[in-house]
Amino acid sequence: MKLATLTCTGNRPLALALCDKYLNAQTRQPDYRIMIDDGAHPSITANVAKRYVYDRRFPLPTDPPHTLVLNMRKGLDLAEKLGVDILVMAEDDDVIFPPWLEYVEREIEKGANIVGEGHFYYYNVFHRKWLRWKNVKHAALCATAIHKNVFPLLREMLESTDPYIDIRLWAEARQRFKWSLRKPMNNDCMVVGMKGVPGRPGQGQGHEQSWEGWSDDKDCKMLDLLLGKYAEPYKSMWKGDWHVDSNGPLLIGASNG
Repeated sequence: MKLATLTCTGNRPLALALCDKYLNAQTRQPDYRIMIDDGAHPSITANVAKRYVYDRRFPLPTDPPHTLVLNMRKGLDLAEKLGVDILVMAEDDDVIFPPWLEYVEREIEKGANIVGEGHFYYYNVFHRKWLRWKNVKHAALCATAIHKNVFPLLREMLESTDPYIDIRLWAEARQRFKWSLRKPMNNDCMVVGMKGVPGRPGQGQGHEQSWEGWSDDKDCKMLDLLLGKYAEPYKSMWKGDWHVDSNGPLLIGASNG
């Protein structure tokens, strides 16, 4: 089966640089990496663009404050044109562990049409707070993958400008399709929702800074527990000493050494 990731981005160079590294580390490499970029400037270099099916959507004055729905429409169009069987949402500011794509493909081969990770962890880098979301009926969008059978339903969801696509998509998909929702045990996450990464503000849980249910992590113990070796770049963000290597996406206004 052809598997593609979909990353919608813009004005978030550090997040995108990390996302690119996480995709490079996947044990099952995607057949296509679809990227829709609506930033003020292109987010990646020509060298990195070779790894992606890259579509530049120029921002317009009429764009809503959050453009995820617009960009996902273009991404879904590309997935269908490419003959993709499995579409995995790879949001630019989240940690995607190496087994995730392999796990998704295996679950879909078993018959699931929508796959995700529930009881999801969020971590706000800027405020050093974390939350485990007790979602038992759906996954966050960044931890969702769908078979091509679900493409028409996703397109239906994208007709609305309501940005909370994940809840609506899962509610409908659970009624129509076989689904698979894993629950991490002992913090063995495959995806972690990272919030507060430098760049254009995101939306939803952890971005809106409604801290009910969130726990402090001033000593970074939870960050280390959740991310392991991937924790270091997020600690560097607090110091402002981050950069990416020459093979990574261009970091506008930052060191690129």
